[in-house]
Amino acid sequence: MPVLTDIQKFTRDFQRYTGDGLPNAPTGAPLPVGDPSSGVYNPSKAEIRAMLIAVLQAIGDPDALDDLLDEINTKADLQNSTSSFMSRTGAVDRGQANLPNNIGIIFTREGNDLVIRAAAAIADDPLFTTSPYWGVSARYPKREIVDAKVEQADFDKALPTVSVNNASVPILTDSKGSVPLWLSNGLLDGVGMAPNMRAQATKDISQSVAVDCKSVPLFSDAAGKVPIWLSSGLLDGAGMAPNLRASAVQDVAKQTDGSSDVVPIIGAANSVLMWVDADGLQIPGYQKDTGTDRDPSTVLDYSFSGGASLSRARMKLAKVRMGVAGGKLKIAMMGDSWCEFTEITQAFVTRIIEDYALSGEGYRSPANGYAVGPATWNRTGWTDVDGSDASTFPYKAGADGQSAYTTGTAAAMTLAGVTATEMHIYDYQYGGTWRYQVDDGAWTVVTSVNTGAFRVTSITGLTDTPHTLKIDTTGNAGTVSMAGIYTTRDVNGVELLKMGNGGTTGFRAKSYAEYMAGPVGHMGADIGLIILGTNDYRTATSPPSEYIAGIEAIIAACRSTVPDMGFIIAVPPETNGTTVTPLSDYRDAAKAWAADNGHEYISFYDRWDAFAIENAHGLFRDDFHLNTLGGYVLASDTLSSLIIKG
Repeated sequence: MPVLTDIQKFTRDFQRYTGDGLPNAPTGAPLPVGDPSSGVYNPSKAEIRAMLIAVLQAIGDPDALDDLLDEINTKADLQNSTSSFMSRTGAVDRGQANLPNNIGIIFTREGNDLVIRAAAAIADDPLFTTSPYWGVSARYPKREIVDAKVEQADFDKALPTVSVNNASVPILTDSKGSVPLWLSNGLLDGVGMAPNMRAQATKDISQSVAVDCKSVPLFSDAAGKVPIWLSSGLLDGAGMAPNLRASAVQDVAKQTDGSSDVVPIIGAANSVLMWVDADGLQIPGYQKDTGTDRDPSTVLDYSFSGGASLSRARMKLAKVRMGVAGGKLKIAMMGDSWCEFTEITQAFVTRIIEDYALSGEGYRSPANGYAVGPATWNRTGWTDVDGSDASTFPYKAGADGQSAYTTGTAAAMTLAGVTATEMHIYDYQYGGTWRYQVDDGAWTVVTSVNTGAFRVTSITGLTDTPHTLKIDTTGNAGTVSMAGIYTTRDVNGVELLKMGNGGTTGFRAKSYAEYMAGPVGHMGADIGLIILGTNDYRTATSPPSEYIAGIEAIIAACRSTVPDMGFIIAVPPETNGTTVTPLSDYRDAAKAWAADNGHEYISFYDRWDAFAIENAHGLFRDDFHLNTLGGYVLASDTLSSLIIKG
């Protein structure tokens, strides 16, 4: 085919022709080159490459290739392609309008790095302040830099030198040069097993080895002899050495009489080390078998659970990954300031958008405070009730325990710069009147009956761009009680629903948990991440029993409207407060309660070191709150351990 015909075919625009079989066909219009009946033609790279080679061969002018590419670039829309720029400035100069969402990724050369940018990335150096943002998705240094760093590495220090013999060959070494695992004459050997692995190995052995139920060995010596065992459930043994027997007899004579309910078994240094009472054999420091298989989530040194109860979240995440229409994973953060301040909540968003789009800014409290996303919030003329220090709410409250109500006509709220295709306003009906306006358009008046019922007022059909929502109480003659605003986008991805209340405890959360049901049910939350404890351990009003009662109330309210919603109970790390009840008591209570009731659990009290050490690592902004780095560490650990695992 001649070169000119190739160019006409591969770069043509769709056009009508006489006799094309469609209504109102033009007259006197010849059939163009190619077959336009198949619609707009997107050429392949191979076709363009062959065409350009033919052009170069035809004109013998390599410089003409650049002109030809520029000409084609103005006419062809290459779907899901990419663009590259010699600098960040070059990408900005191209203009946001010329970098649409349907371009897959763009490359920029910045210093010694090749930078990959994505349209939905916003956390790291976005080119533009509105969508598409074209923020940094990844940075790759030049090969020369990587090679130089490799050459500078001190491998003599990085790789320990271990002296070995033919009989013992080390397999692993730790940072101190110790060898915990080795081969001994070709057989696997080691220094021992941690409690979790030992418990699992014991369980496996007990399930796979048949034993005589009447005689169960408890200990064995190096020769394989069993000095003590259980015989039909009773302690039995080969006997006692003279010294031990004499000591036991002395203890019995000194500490018991014929009617005693405590019978010493083994004693030493005037102390009883093993005895029998009404509950059976007692050995301090040894936990008796309860007769049931122990799950890892019930072991106190197990720092997070397995995620089995999060089936709803896994299904939603699969839809997001597979591109199923409407696929969204919604994570609600509930609790104290660790779920309200931006250091942690925004860190979750930052970590999420490394892999997924943000499908909305989520829940906005009716009160003053922090927000997720770039939108700004201001309000005036409202009476507030804060659930962190109140137990009664005359006109109910939002999902975070914050209440905002008025009987006046001058109260107002403004949410500006929020990117959303839908906005939903939550309120309780107490006979009041309010109105709303989007982007300075016409006002819509909303009237209420006096029932106290929860209500959702929806605004849909918006463009996926920043909008401004205004609410005021002009014309009000009753009580207006606002419960929050939910904004979302028609985009597959992940949403963070921020519902934390700084200063709250489990004791306080009980008072407002019921008000979570309406908003959580409408938003359709998939996971509830509950973080409480930082305030509880410092107050006498919220001991572990009240702490658990608050968690239980939150879950019950949410599951009344989303029955299969999953929950993760997160215990915070040690902070620098005055202890009333040790934080470890809350850790133990949360771990046991979560296992008993089928919920997930993660303990940063166990996964992090003491406050002084983590503070020295630069993870805290003050005695009780994480900074941005600390928030990112916590968010990454939670997401990778329980939510976004692979």
